[in-house]
Amino acid sequence: MSEAYEGPKLAWSRESRFRFEAYDDLEPSTKPWLIRHAWPMKGVAFVAGASGAAKTFFAIDATAKIAGGAEKIWGRRAQQRGVIYVAAEDPDGCRARVKAFRRTKGAQAAQAGRRLPFRLVPQPVRLNDPDEVDNFIRDASDQAEAWAEEGTPLGVVCFDTFSVCLDGADENSSAEMSQALAALFRIANELDCLVVVVAHFGKSGTSAGIRGWSGLTANADGVITTERDEEDPELRHVTFSKVKNGPAGSRLDFTLEDVDLGFDDVGDTITSCVVRFAASAKPVSHKRKAGPETKPGPKLILKAFNQL
Repeated sequence: MSEAYEGPKLAWSRESRFRFEAYDDLEPSTKPWLIRHAWPMKGVAFVAGASGAAKTFFAIDATAKIAGGAEKIWGRRAQQRGVIYVAAEDPDGCRARVKAFRRTKGAQAAQAGRRLPFRLVPQPVRLNDPDEVDNFIRDASDQAEAWAEEGTPLGVVCFDTFSVCLDGADENSSAEMSQALAALFRIANELDCLVVVVAHFGKSGTSAGIRGWSGLTANADGVITTERDEEDPELRHVTFSKVKNGPAGSRLDFTLEDVDLGFDDVGDTITSCVVRFAASAKPVSHKRKAGPETKPGPKLILKAFNQL
C-alpha cells in the first residue's frame, strides 16, 4: 500500500528570514500577559487622554506597581518587571508623582530593603532620529542586563508624552508617524518588552482617538483612555478601548489624592497626587442592560425646560 501524499518537498537554495508554519500544526500562543487582558508582554500600547485627564498619574501608578511586583493591577494578574520611564514632557512633575507614590504606596518595598527596578529618563528620545533610537536602545540594554543579573528582566519602556518625542514631526503625516511607530516597535522587539506611550486626544476627543495619524490606533497592541467626568471633575474614567487578543470595553474609575511632599527652598509646600481607584478597582462594564424604558430624571427635565 502506497504512503499518503504529504505535498511537494521544498528544497531551499538560500537562507530565508521567513518561517512557514503548517496548517495542521498551528496553535494559539500561550505567552503570559504583563497585565492580564490589558497589556501584553511585548508590543506597543497607548495611554491616551485630554489635558487634565490624569493620564500621566495613571501611567506612573501602573508602571510603579509593575516595578514593585504588585500581584494584581486594575484587578488583573500582573508580572513584576523593570521599568524605564522617559519623562519627556515634565520630568520634574514626574519626579514629584513618583515620590508621592513611593511615600504612600511604596512602603512594602522600602521595608524589604529593595530598590525598585524603576529608572526615570529626564529628557525626550527623538523617535524620528535613527541614531538617537540606536543610542537609547544601547543604553537601555545596559540597564536591562544589570536588572537581569538581579533576577528582574526589563518589562516596560514608557514614553511620556509621544508628541514631545516626535521632535516637531507632523502628527497627521502617515510617512512621519509610521516612521515613529516603527521606532517604537523596534524598541519593543530589541529590548523584548512592552512600550507604553502616553499620548493626547485629538481635538474631537475620544471619538477621534489618539491625536494625529489613524494608523497609531490601528496598529497598537492596546489602547487605554482616561477621561474627566463631565459632572464631577474630580472623577476620572478609564476605558480599555483596545486589547489585542483580549476582551475590550471594560472600565475603571479613579480619583486623585493629594500628598504632601515637604517644603521647597522658600518654605512653600510641595504637593503631588496619587491614584485612588474606586471601590475594589475591578474591571466593570458600563454598558446598560436591556430593560424597560426609564423615566426622565430631574436633570433631563430641567434641560428640556431650559431649551423651551
